[in-house]
Amino acid sequence: MALGTLKNDEWSSFKSYVHAHYRPDSDNAICFMAIYSRKDKLYEPDCEEKIKQKHFPKLSSKAFSNMLSRIFGHFELWLAKYSFSKEKYTTQLNLVKAYNERGLFKLANKKAQQLEQRIKSEQYLDLDQNSTLTQLYHAQYFSSNPIKKEKDSVLFDYCLRHFSYATKESSLVYLTELYNRFSIKNKKDDTAEEQLNKVIQSLPSTSFSRILEDGHTLIREGDIDSYRSVEATLKNEVLSPASNQYLILAIYLRRVTRLLVEKDLIPKESMLSIFEFMFRAMDKNRNEKFEAMQLYTSLEILAVFLRKEEVENLVAEWIDKVHTEDRAGVLAYCKVLIAFRNDNYEIIPDLLNGLTFVSPIYSIQNKILMIIAHYELGNEALAYNLIDNFRRLLKRTKENIAASHYPRIQNLMEIIVLLLKSKYDKTIEIDISKYSGIYFKSWVLKKLQKGNS
Repeated sequence: MALGTLKNDEWSSFKSYVHAHYRPDSDNAICFMAIYSRKDKLYEPDCEEKIKQKHFPKLSSKAFSNMLSRIFGHFELWLAKYSFSKEKYTTQLNLVKAYNERGLFKLANKKAQQLEQRIKSEQYLDLDQNSTLTQLYHAQYFSSNPIKKEKDSVLFDYCLRHFSYATKESSLVYLTELYNRFSIKNKKDDTAEEQLNKVIQSLPSTSFSRILEDGHTLIREGDIDSYRSVEATLKNEVLSPASNQYLILAIYLRRVTRLLVEKDLIPKESMLSIFEFMFRAMDKNRNEKFEAMQLYTSLEILAVFLRKEEVENLVAEWIDKVHTEDRAGVLAYCKVLIAFRNDNYEIIPDLLNGLTFVSPIYSIQNKILMIIAHYELGNEALAYNLIDNFRRLLKRTKENIAASHYPRIQNLMEIIVLLLKSKYDKTIEIDISKYSGIYFKSWVLKKLQKGNS
């Protein structure tokens, strides 16, 4: 249920909100407190029924459902108010508009001045700053407020200037995302790209737009100069680690880092701090959650390049920040990935047993790693049996597997079978050039190199 997404401080806020509407001895308040006492178990399928049986055994199912609906209605109203209060500038900006609409011009001017000073004194650069200043000057100028008629008024000039700044910044965000979509989905929009480039080139730059330009160059070119610039921006916290743009730049930086390491343009040891930028952003950003999948994806890369101890220390540092209901399971799978990349196959089967995954690809990968582990441990009959079962599973669940992954996984299975057979038939040769893609290709290459040495 939706309440299961609340953090502890949000629960406290929502509890105060509910208590402001009901007496402590009312059914609605009792029902809410029953939910509150089970806030860590709300995802259990029989949670609602347990609350009903314990606190309202004589109440009909419909009446109990209506009570839950009332509480959910309060949740929606609280959530709207709570989310509104978290927006940095929205309250003050709306007050300026409201005061102007009511003819309270002195109050509007005072609030406008406060908001203007607040934005200009901010510690971090932010996408909302020039946008909000544009709206602020617009609200003052396009109203009945006589301030715009004062001698030497610069309201319209300021409005136009910050509109230009904000437009360039927003255009850069969209231009970069256009290229990002193209690199992921191979979907290109030349018309939109040309239009955005014309807008960007025609407008003046800001400190923030220059950072956005670095991000665009980084994701498009992957060059070392833009890499260094973005790295410095994140390291020096020119942007707030809780902001969306910090997170986006951290993701771009992480994506490019591996390519630069492979080209020997940066040392592999620098990967740790780069990946931690993304972890920090995922942890602090209120619009995102630091999911287990983010940790898994990172470990699969880091474990290839870094020492086992370095990767284990990273997991120990960040495991408690991961948003999950099964922290022990997440930790176990992290150990599996580290063990796999360090050839510690003997511990993998026990770690994998009983693990479940929300993401289909990790459910599939679980089974692949089990097959590889038993192959490496010499359990050939079991490996063959697991491969046969896995191939049937692949056919049944093909629609849940990304089109890019499916053939690579099939190729891996074919190669493992050939590896098993080649133990007894030395005439078997494995030519990986015949395969368009291979899942866990680095492991396959290691096996082939070992076999040829």
